[in-house]
Parts: sequence; structure tokens; C-alpha cells
Amino acid sequence: MTTKVKIKKLLGKLNRLIDSDSHDHARHAESLEKVCRKLKSRQKLLEELLCEAKGEKAARKIAKNIAIVKAMRKKGIEALREERRQACS
Repeated sequence: MTTKVKIKKLLGKLNRLIDSDSHDHARHAESLEKVCRKLKSRQKLLEELLCEAKGEKAARKIAKNIAIVKAMRKKGIEALREERRQACS
């Protein structure tokens, strides 16, 4: 399933960006923002798929993926806010 692979890639990228200290703050914030936007679009796509899901098992699987993407987006947004705070000070 290609969406699963893309989600894993985005989540991995987000984790690397959150944990990385080597980037300068502005560039790091820009990268975080890009990943968060991509996760948002992926979340919308998954929500559309959930509406079209045929079986209960498939719907649960999609809902689980939505929850994961939502949590990672939230974590990314928090990291972005912190990064912007650090850039200002």
C-alpha cells in the first residue's frame, strides 16, 4: 500500500527533524512546516478513504492511521512552535 510507505517516510523525516540539533533554527522550522503540511494533506486523504471504506476492518485500519498521523502532526506543530521561539531569542 503506497500511502502506508509515504506515511512512514514522512513520520521518519519528522522524527529526524525533531531530534536534530545540527540545523539552524530558520531552516529547521521551514522543513518542519513542510512536513506538517504534507502530513495534513495525507490526513485529509485518509479521512476521505475512511468515508469510502467498505468493511469494518478496513475502516479501523484507516482510522488507526489517521490517529497516528494526527499525533505526529501535533508533535511536529509543537516542535515548530518551539523552534520559532528559539529562533526569536
